[in-house]
Amino acid sequence: MTNKITELLQREFDFNDTLMVLKSPINIYWTWGVEKIYKIENQGLVLKVNGHHWKNFVLITLGWNDTYTVSLLDAELNPTKTITEIYYDMLQNTIDKEIEYIEAYGEYKNLPSCLLQGNTCFLNPRCQHKVQEKWCNHQN
Repeated sequence: MTNKITELLQREFDFNDTLMVLKSPINIYWTWGVEKIYKIENQGLVLKVNGHHWKNFVLITLGWNDTYTVSLLDAELNPTKTITEIYYDMLQNTIDKEIEYIEAYGEYKNLPSCLLQGNTCFLNPRCQHKVQEKWCNHQN
């Protein structure tokens, strides 16, 4: 696996920190259907995903300018799309839009209320409201 993507790697980074960003909130990460995680030479993180509209590999690298690059890789590990200059706080959103998110998810924001599981909206994992009560009103 590593020979095909070695040229896409940039610098070493902490995979655990990056996975923590990808899994916050965890509900979005779950929707990607991650089947396998590969660490490539301490410089690349590859996810085998089964998303709504991407069902292959996602390569995440960290650049010398401290921004991430996300490459969508086909079954033969050839890049089909590359997105650069992604700051850590936009990493999950960027990947989600490429592999899973569909416009219908936006309809959940119009629901009058939804049951919360912990501090995350149960019906809409993309809801960013963090409240302590049992209900989220999806108000902006």
